[in-house]
Amino acid sequence: MLKVKGNYTPFFLLFQSLIRGHMKPGQDAYINDKSCEFLQSHFTSGGSCLVVATKNGIAGHALIVEPSPAAPYHGMTNMPDMPSPITVSIIQALSSNPNMRGLQIGSILIKGWLQHAKQSGKDYALFEAHQDNHYSWKLAEKAGLSIHSAVTDPEDGAPLYNMIKKL
Repeated sequence: MLKVKGNYTPFFLLFQSLIRGHMKPGQDAYINDKSCEFLQSHFTSGGSCLVVATKNGIAGHALIVEPSPAAPYHGMTNMPDMPSPITVSIIQALSSNPNMRGLQIGSILIKGWLQHAKQSGKDYALFEAHQDNHYSWKLAEKAGLSIHSAVTDPEDGAPLYNMIKKL
């Protein structure tokens, strides 16, 4: 697994397009497409990306957000009683290559993220998943995160779970 800081934006956008192209009807709300501007801001403000690659290409990736006083963005939707943002590590846009499913890529990414969060001195790991995306939130539960709250995204009405793990 690689931790990428810097301009991974073009690769992220291509991979996001691959994922979007393989989604089934009704799964559109499972991912929030990240714009070029969002990604550039993410990387220039200290955000990173975990990437699992094989000899056959990118197997999966996930954005890592670790808010700071200088970059307080966290992206958690309406999470009640959220810990102080500077104490958390947040995983976003967790995606695996549809042609490489079954290789536990999501589990590898979550495990790597949790290790990174501990090494970074964070107290909490946060994860947000669409309530209908059972694979995503069940994967987080297997890694020790629990459902903290059920909320509705004010922008699109999507039902979400905010999940948390004390590190």
